[in-house]
Amino acid sequence: MATLIDSTYFHTEVFIPNISDSNAVETARASELQRFIDRYELEYLDLVMGYDMRVEFLAGLEEDSILQKWNDLKAELIDDTLLLSPIADYVYFHYIRYNVTRTTSSGEVVALVDNGTLTGSNFKQVTAHNRAIEQALLIRNFIEEHSTDYPNYDGSYSLGYVNELNI
Repeated sequence: MATLIDSTYFHTEVFIPNISDSNAVETARASELQRFIDRYELEYLDLVMGYDMRVEFLAGLEEDSILQKWNDLKAELIDDTLLLSPIADYVYFHYIRYNVTRTTSSGEVVALVDNGTLTGSNFKQVTAHNRAIEQALLIRNFIEEHSTDYPNYDGSYSLGYVNELNI
């Protein structure tokens, strides 16, 4: 199954460097990012609409003749023209949070930077996560307004904001 987004959605506010596949290191980073997309896209869709509807939605997008309700819902989730999606925000949050440190056999380490100073990424992470949650609420409103089209909708999953203090 193909994902709804890919690495092209990670630009401007959710920019992830070195994922262009131009050398072995970038290919490895692109593969790592794709694994995050594979995992967190599904998680985001589950949070927004519930597991059963997510399965039905993705299956509907695989049909030869896609029902309009699935195209409408997809349009709420991604902008193919501007390459924007709350899914990318959600994936970015988890990708950056994971990559703040590197795991070694000695434990977690923070890389040294030449010609620069490391700074916290909390603000960008929090902004991306909370933007994804705001969009999730709007998407839920869309689904609820069209409830006859989406009988398998399950809005019981909790959507929570985060802050820079992680409380």
